[in-house]
Amino acid sequence: MKRTSVLLACAALNVAPVWAQSSLTLFGVAEAQVGSWRGVVAAPVSPTQPLGATLAGERSTGLIPYGINASRIGFRGMEDLGQGVKVGFVLENQLSLDTGATPARAFHRQANLGVTGPWGQLRLGRVYTPWNDVASNSAVGYGDTYDPYVRTWRIGGPSPLGSQTPTPDGQLTGLAGALGLNNDMNSPQQYTHVRMDKSLRYDAPSWGGITVSAQVGMLDPSGKTVSAQSYALVYDASPWRAGLGYYLQGTLSTYDTATGRHNPAAARRGQLDTVTLALNRDFGGAKLWAMLGQSRYDQFVLSQRAKSREWSVGVTVPWGSSWLLKASVAGSDSPQLQGRDIGVGTELHHLLSKATTAYGAFSVNHYGELLHGQAERKASIFALGLRHMY
Repeated sequence: MKRTSVLLACAALNVAPVWAQSSLTLFGVAEAQVGSWRGVVAAPVSPTQPLGATLAGERSTGLIPYGINASRIGFRGMEDLGQGVKVGFVLENQLSLDTGATPARAFHRQANLGVTGPWGQLRLGRVYTPWNDVASNSAVGYGDTYDPYVRTWRIGGPSPLGSQTPTPDGQLTGLAGALGLNNDMNSPQQYTHVRMDKSLRYDAPSWGGITVSAQVGMLDPSGKTVSAQSYALVYDASPWRAGLGYYLQGTLSTYDTATGRHNPAAARRGQLDTVTLALNRDFGGAKLWAMLGQSRYDQFVLSQRAKSREWSVGVTVPWGSSWLLKASVAGSDSPQLQGRDIGVGTELHHLLSKATTAYGAFSVNHYGELLHGQAERKASIFALGLRHMY
């Protein structure tokens, strides 16, 4: 009995160092907000609504599903194998805090495994794109419901995106239906500017503050081997951060111009690409954020290839130790579409602690390009919210 106990103790001592080099972290965001808004909603794709969007008929008041951050919960694991090599994974799910609802896929935000070493980092699975690394530092509230950049950039939003899945009467809706984007939550795979399914991403070691990244996504429903790709060059050396990002994706539309309905037999392949230049400057507290880019995409309803010139300028200004002001203006203009989109937004944050923030936000956006063929409309949103990060 004593011999068995000694052997077990020795075994425990032998594996203890391995356990000590491993970690598992639970992380997430819980955010709730209440407000009043009138925004753009998905509409049936047609010659008068070529981007599948229209303005909501009435103003709404109540709880808003997403605010500064989407509520989420995730798991991050890492093991140090020694000699500078580490293996880690990330699993992250999003939820709507007003109802507790989650997307159809359990870990649609992130689901990947990676290896990091002196030679760089390699990740496989559903991974954020290199283009996203650049864009996320181009606007003061990137991914933020109240930021005008998010509400006017052409390929990524505004929400809701609609769906490539036809309605019971065969109509396609929203940007996803109009442009053939493969980013519907019910689609078996998702390739978007922000994240890629079935992807392989490599980040080279940083050299002089410069990092080069490349990513490819594979096997989309259109039958192409490589469905999407993204590249980025980022310079990060305080007080400057600059980046150049590129994203390319194959698209497939089933919109039939003859019938105005979904018709697989009339499916057409296209392509969208985006190039974005971002720059920000830290002035020792206050920061300046700027972005300039261009998106090109096949506008299947109009049977032409369109491009949108996109831009954003904003500032973040701290006030004392517990206040932060965000303000920005952004726009998008396409020569092939009528009018232009432009918006302004502002947020005031009060830091209650390192983890908890209370805020007020307001954004107003004027839509012409997105509502091509319709009267130019104004959308706005006002909200008060509370965010806790853990």
